Amino acid sequence: ADLQAAVALWAKHRDVPIDPEDDPSLHWQKGRVKHGLGEVIRKTNHIAIIVSDVGRSAEFYSKVIGLQQIRRPNFDRHGAWFTTGNIEMHLIKGEPLVHTGKDLIVNHIAIEVTDVERVPEILTAAGVPFRQNVSVPKGVVDSGTGTNASATSAKIVKQYFLRDPDGYYLEICDCAALTEYCLGNGSDLDGYDQGISLHLAETAMFVNLTERLAHHASRTQQRLNQLCMEMKSQPIPAILARLGCHRAATVVDEEKLEKLIVRRGVYGDICQNESEESIREILRLANNHVPTAMKVMQVRGWEGAVMSPPAFFEAGAEKVKPESFMMPKFNSADVTLPCTDLLTISI
Repeated sequence: ADLQAAVALWAKHRDVPIDPEDDPSLHWQKGRVKHGLGEVIRKTNHIAIIVSDVGRSAEFYSKVIGLQQIRRPNFDRHGAWFTTGNIEMHLIKGEPLVHTGKDLIVNHIAIEVTDVERVPEILTAAGVPFRQNVSVPKGVVDSGTGTNASATSAKIVKQYFLRDPDGYYLEICDCAALTEYCLGNGSDLDGYDQGISLHLAETAMFVNLTERLAHHASRTQQRLNQLCMEMKSQPIPAILARLGCHRAATVVDEEKLEKLIVRRGVYGDICQNESEESIREILRLANNHVPTAMKVMQVRGWEGAVMSPPAFFEAGAEKVKPESFMMPKFNSADVTLPCTDLLTISI
C-alpha cells in the first residue's frame, strides 16, 4: 500500500519542475547569488566534440571507453550520441581541433570509475597508450615535495590520460573524493586540512566579499600594468626604487626563499619566469618582503610567461618532464591605462 501511494504521488508530481537548488542530484547551493543566465540554468545537458570519422569514433567510445550509445534524431549533420552516465556526449562529423600532446595541460573530458586500479590493465589489453598524471594530491604533502615524484604514491589522485582516434584527451580517474571536498562536504576527508576550508554557505559569503573588492583590485592592477610597461626592461634595483623600496637585506630569508622556489613547480606561476638564483637576489634586494618581490617578478615577466608543465608518467612507468615554453601575455598596445601617479602604488 505504501509503495502504491508513493507511485501515485510520483505520478502526480512527475511533470512538476523541481527547483534546481532542491534537486539532490545537482550541485547548486540553496540561496546562491545568481548572475546572468544563472537565473534560468538547470544543469549541463551534453558535451559535443567534432570527429573526422563518426564510425571510428563511435566504435572507440562504445568498445574501448564502454559508453552506452543512445538514440539520435535525424537532422542535417552526421554524428552519434552516447551517455556517460550523467550527461550526454555528442559526436559531430567535421574537422577536429586538438591539443599537440606535448604535455598534459590539455582540454579533456574526465570520466570517473569504480575501480581505478584496473584501468592500466584494461587499457594495455586494448592496446591503448596512456599517460598518468601525478600532479593532484589526495591530501597534504610535505612542503616542497610536490606530488610528481612517484606514480605509485598513496598521496595522489589516480588520473590516466588517453586520446581518442582524433586526439581528444580523456581522463579516467578516481575523483569522487575531490568532488566531495570541492562541494564543501569533505572537511573530514583524510589529509584535506591544508589552507582555508570553506563549506558552501561560507564560500558564498566569501564570493560576495570578493565581488565587492573586485573594483578596487581592478584599479590596482591597472596601476601595476602601467608600471610594468614603463619598467619591464629595467634592472631589479631600478624597479624596486620605483616601488618605493630602497633598503636591501644583508642576507636572504631562507624560509621565504624556499616557499618561492616551491612555486617554480606550479604551472604558470610567475616564479617560473625566474631562476632560483634570480629569486634569491630579488628577495634579498626587496628586503625579504615577499609582496614586493612578487611585484618585481610581475614587472620582469610583463611581456610573456615561462610555462613549465608538470611531469607525467608514460604508461604509468617512465617519468617524462615536458619542455618549458614562453607564452606571450598580450599585445601591450591593447592595454588601456589610466593617468595616475605610480609612485603611490600600494605594496
